[in-house]
Amino acid sequence: MNAKQLFEQIGFVLTQGASDQELVYEKKNANPNEGWNFRVVFYLNDQLFSIRDDWGDSYKTDVKVLEAIVYQIKELGWL
Repeated sequence: MNAKQLFEQIGFVLTQGASDQELVYEKKNANPNEGWNFRVVFYLNDQLFSIRDDWGDSYKTDVKVLEAIVYQIKELGWL
């Protein structure tokens, strides 16, 4: 199994980033009363990642998201 498959299993889809140097996974918020979606963004040039909603605020996440992040970091050769 690869990182993309792990992200898909937990409801994230690979989307277009602001530039070709961003790898963005996004998950639609299941709560209709909350107006944001969840994102994990990998900044390829800087070897950084962020866990934020699409408004720019950070959010809590679970171990399954962390596992997918670690898989992606390994696939990118950052570890």
